[in-house]
Amino acid sequence: MHMEIVQIVIIGLCATIFIAILDKQKEFKVYISIVASVIIFFIFIDKFDSIIALFNKINALMNIDDVYMKILLQILGIAFVTEFGSQLCKDSGQKSIANNIEIAGKIIILVISAPIVLGIISLIESIM
Repeated sequence: MHMEIVQIVIIGLCATIFIAILDKQKEFKVYISIVASVIIFFIFIDKFDSIIALFNKINALMNIDDVYMKILLQILGIAFVTEFGSQLCKDSGQKSIANNIEIAGKIIILVISAPIVLGIISLIESIM
C-alpha cells in the first residue's frame, strides 16, 4: 500500500546519483531532474483519489456545502501543481520563473478562496 514511497525514494536517489556522475554536463542534469520529478509526480498522483474520498467523508459527516469542498480540492490541486512546477524551474536554475509561478499560484488560490472568506464573514455577521 505504501510501497510507493520506496519507489519514489529509489527514483530520487538514482536521479541524484546520475546527476552527481554527470556533474560537468549541466543540460543532462536538468533533463534527469525533470524526468525524475515527472515520474515521481505520476506515482503519487493516484493518491488524490484517496484525498477526494476523505474529503467526501468529511463532507458527509459535517454536512458542509459541496461548493466549499470543491473549492478546497481546487486549492489543494493548485498548490500541488504550483509547487511541482516551481521546484522544476528551481532545479533548472530558473528561480525567477519559479517565483512567478508561486506568485501566480497564490493569487489564483486567493481568488478561488473568496467565496469561503465571504461565507466566514457572513457567518460572523449572523452570529453578532
